[in-house]
Parts: sequence; C-alpha cells; structure tokens
Amino acid sequence: MRDRDESGIADRWANHLKTSGPGMLADLGCLGTAAITGTRKPRGGELGHVRRARNQTINSTRAAVERAIAHLVNWKVLDTGWPGRLTDFPEVLRTVTTLEIYRTWG
Repeated sequence: MRDRDESGIADRWANHLKTSGPGMLADLGCLGTAAITGTRKPRGGELGHVRRARNQTINSTRAAVERAIAHLVNWKVLDTGWPGRLTDFPEVLRTVTTLEIYRTWG
C-alpha cells in the first residue's frame, strides 16, 4: 500500500472516484483502495452465493475492459503514430471504437 501512496498513483486513482469521475474496478490485489474490488474468501471458509455472484460480475466487467485494452494495443495507428492533426485523434479513436463495438456485438 505504501508504494501506491509514494508513487502518486493513489492521487490519480482518486480522480476516477470523484462524483464526476468514471469510477474504477480493480482486482483483489488492490484491496484497501477506494476501487471496487471483489471479496476475498475468508481463511478456512467459503464465500456465500451473493458475494460469489458479485465477484463474478466484477471480474467479467474487468475482463471485458482488459480485452478492449488488448485490442487497442494491436491497432497499427497506435503503434506507428497518428499521421493527422492531434486535435482530430480523439474523435477518430471514438469512431473506430464504436465501429469495432458494432462489428463485434452487432
């Protein structure tokens, strides 16, 4: 926990958690932060069905986000650099992302 505080990443995470921020999901390695995490199984015990279902929901959402990030890594424009005006890049990225969502999910 101390490394997160010293690196300043905890401050950046805090911006995600503001009312106007996007929120943040994290795995069980980030327990103790304000991020939404699952629940660890108690030592020598089992999780109840409600907590297990909650963990599954959080994990499936995180997995979808991680897959999306992995797909971004494969986009050539992000590898070779954007040849156009930087002011146009956010709109182009949103358009390509939307097209990919429609292609994947119909």
